[in-house]
Amino acid sequence: GLETLTTALPFMIGWFSSAALLDGYGKVAQGARVPAAAGVAVKVWALGTPLGLVLRGLSKGAVPPTPFIVVSMVATCVLLVGWRSALAALTKDDEPKDAKSQLAARKDKSGNPFEFMQLLFSLTRRW
Repeated sequence: GLETLTTALPFMIGWFSSAALLDGYGKVAQGARVPAAAGVAVKVWALGTPLGLVLRGLSKGAVPPTPFIVVSMVATCVLLVGWRSALAALTKDDEPKDAKSQLAARKDKSGNPFEFMQLLFSLTRRW
């Protein structure tokens, strides 16, 4: 319950903020090219997880134990990079070439969480 949330919250803050800084919601991260999407995920992980560890340490008033740091780094790498790579592998990268096909594709397109986050962060950058 609440203990799980207090453990996960610093990592979520670290991941989401680093994704906003490192274009983790951009076209490359959303594309169907697995190596490129995984590369963006690795950059977000490399900044977000240590940031989450620092935030957790500050909230607890102590440096997290070494086993917690190791497990956090490995588990978040596998989960974050793994799901991003899997999603990229399942994503179609077929952009229609002519204007009529592009319009039809736009009408049929449903939004996804990445597009929402990209929109949200682009709006906050404008402020």
